[in-house]
Amino acid sequence: MKALEWILNNWMLLIGITGLALPFFFWSHGLRKRNTKYCTHQVACCKVSNIDLYINKQQEKPEWYDVLQKEINRLQIGIVVFNPPDSMKLGVKERIEARISKDINADLVTSLKGRGLPQIEELKIYELMKVRLTGDDFEIDSLNEDEQIISASGFTEWSWDVIPLKSGKKTLHLHVTLRIRLPFGEEKKDSPVLDREITVQVNPTYSVKLFLMTYWTWLVTALILPLIGWLWKTYMG
Repeated sequence: MKALEWILNNWMLLIGITGLALPFFFWSHGLRKRNTKYCTHQVACCKVSNIDLYINKQQEKPEWYDVLQKEINRLQIGIVVFNPPDSMKLGVKERIEARISKDINADLVTSLKGRGLPQIEELKIYELMKVRLTGDDFEIDSLNEDEQIISASGFTEWSWDVIPLKSGKKTLHLHVTLRIRLPFGEEKKDSPVLDREITVQVNPTYSVKLFLMTYWTWLVTALILPLIGWLWKTYMG
């Protein structure tokens, strides 16, 4: 009853407050709707952009693939000559060379350095190629740049000085890599590795030399100094 009586006594005040509150309510409601619409529009734009990017990537892939395939199809057959010896002596340096030419009839053997029997193989070649010689238990010193240009005529040469460090059956590996340059970057294509087994013979002179170089401090301490001391006592005492 008191509440009803208060409302009846203050109805003019209530109408005034309501009149002031309603415009603010409708204004804030409209603002929320506009914000919601804007955010939805932004999400839609983001989704469309992502779809466009995906479509563009899918469209670029066939073009990228076609360019690569055209370059691979352009590869021609050439020849490589490689002359590792069948046998080597432990600790003795030998020259090994490899030559590559686009001309399959080119003479790659004349003036080839090294005593190994030249072995000729066919392979696919490109304008820029990388050649490396590797092998466990060998010291290999490259005398050229690994990457070289293959000219239209003549041949390109790689040379190595090779020293076997352990005796027994060992293997040298010739790695040939094509460096294919494309508008969007570079791709590499490895040719089959050429493996050559080499028998490394024992070398007593080298073994003694290596032992002395490795253990000379021990020899001086354990043998030579005591011997000098004994001689001093014997002849000077």
